[in-house]
Amino acid sequence: MTGTSRAPGDPWALPVQGLLLDIDDTLVDTRGAMGEALRAAAEHTWPAAGPTRWAGVADRYYADPGGFFDAYTRGETTFAGMRRSRADEAAAALALAPLDDERFAAFEAAYRVVFARAQRLFGDVEPLLRAAEQRGVPVGLLTNSGSAVTDDKLGAVGLTGRCPVVVTTDTLGVGKPEPRVFAHACALLGVEAQYVVCVGDTIGTDIRGARRAGLRATWLQRPGLPEPRDAGWGTAVTDPGVRIIGTLDDVAALLP
Repeated sequence: MTGTSRAPGDPWALPVQGLLLDIDDTLVDTRGAMGEALRAAAEHTWPAAGPTRWAGVADRYYADPGGFFDAYTRGETTFAGMRRSRADEAAAALALAPLDDERFAAFEAAYRVVFARAQRLFGDVEPLLRAAEQRGVPVGLLTNSGSAVTDDKLGAVGLTGRCPVVVTTDTLGVGKPEPRVFAHACALLGVEAQYVVCVGDTIGTDIRGARRAGLRATWLQRPGLPEPRDAGWGTAVTDPGVRIIGTLDDVAALLP
């Protein structure tokens, strides 16, 4: 691994020798794509429900009040099981017909078609990747999604193969904020954790997990977009190892 002995004082005095980037809502507009795909899937599955309840399914599924996605990232359920549970909970909350296996398969098929075409890369991603390449800073991707979905997502926005290190929940069977997934990603980058900066939009997984693993972190809060569901983690603004940013251009400015 690269790096020298730890410097005392300001953690940002250390050089940035590696980046770990979250994917969803950091590089790609996953929330927007999910909303569009979920509304289409709800319309396909419950055509008589109407636009209000179609939108309600999308909002409820994304909010995930049952915590099914968090359970998945802890390795307590499968990716398919997590998705089924979220859809079942949203259907029940909106008083829609229950999802048997056939109806759920139709829901998932309609979702996948729209989700694939709705992928959008944020405009500040390519400049950051170019800056990192020009300055010799290795970049890895660390996501709480499964590997198959991640491959499809990266392919849709033209990022396949762009970052050789891609760590998903399938890599170790768990996801962020588990510190060992950050440590594993740093090892694949070949850079000690203290010299790596994690970039993500979700404080409870990206930022808290990165700090527990010894990385510095930049919390991305894009202007005009909804706050992440766990944006209220108050210690983010007082932790000297965390910086709040509004664009990935701020990350490029940290590179040596």
